[in-house]
Amino acid sequence: MSHELCTPLNAIIACTELLSEECEDLGQQDFLPDLGKIQSAGKHLLTLISGILDLSKVEAGRMTMFLEDFDVATMIKHGGKGLGLALSREFCRMMRGHITVVSEIGKGSTFTVTLPVRCTDAETQS
Repeated sequence: MSHELCTPLNAIIACTELLSEECEDLGQQDFLPDLGKIQSAGKHLLTLISGILDLSKVEAGRMTMFLEDFDVATMIKHGGKGLGLALSREFCRMMRGHITVVSEIGKGSTFTVTLPVRCTDAETQS
């Protein structure tokens, strides 16, 4: 499924990059904003599809986790395209943890992820 969805989108993104470069070389600046919009929309859609495919893997129990130590600060979910919270929740569950949120209108939201300090491969297989 990934190949059928992502390959055409990658081709569209690559073509818009090539066309943008060609327009710049030919001095056809008028086309650049529209090509940029096409490229941006393609990248956004590719990110959404990737997230949906990841979520479906997790929900089907087909996502594999590899346990390793990591620096929490480098791993901290900014920006995003809308599926990060659903994926994060499922990943937390897979690691025997959980995620909570506190929101305040006009101020924003705070997400808290609680994970065990250590877990074993056997704990993450279910």
